[in-house]
Amino acid sequence: MILAFVVAALSGLQLDPLDAVVAAPENHVVILENDRVRVLRVTVQPGETEAPHVHRWSSVMHIQSAQPLVDILYERGEDGLAEVRRTPLPPGPPPEALWFPPEGPHAIYNAGDGVFRAIRIELKSD
Repeated sequence: MILAFVVAALSGLQLDPLDAVVAAPENHVVILENDRVRVLRVTVQPGETEAPHVHRWSSVMHIQSAQPLVDILYERGEDGLAEVRRTPLPPGPPPEALWFPPEGPHAIYNAGDGVFRAIRIELKSD
C-alpha cells in the first residue's frame, strides 16, 4: 500500500479511496509497479469478504488457487455504497487467464475451504 502512495505521489496520480490497494490492502498487495503496469498479489481467505473496491485499469488475472467465489456488486450513491447484486461464480477450473475491463465497486466472498490466490496485472495505458 505504501508503494502505491509513493508511486501515486511521484506521478501526480490521485488514488480513488476505493482503489483496491487502498480500500482492501489485506487482499491486494503491489508486487511491481511502474508507469505502464501495476501487478497485484490477490488473496482472499476462506469465509472472507474483501472490502468493496475498484480497479481503474483494464487487467489480466491469472488464478493460482481457485475457490468457489461470490461476486458482490455495489453502486455509488449519495449515501455511499449500496449492494445491488451477489453472483456465485461458475464452479470448475478457471481459464489460465481472464481479461477484465475497468471495474466499478465490487468485492469477492470466498465460499471455499482454501485460500483464493491470483496475480492481477493492471494495464495503465487505459
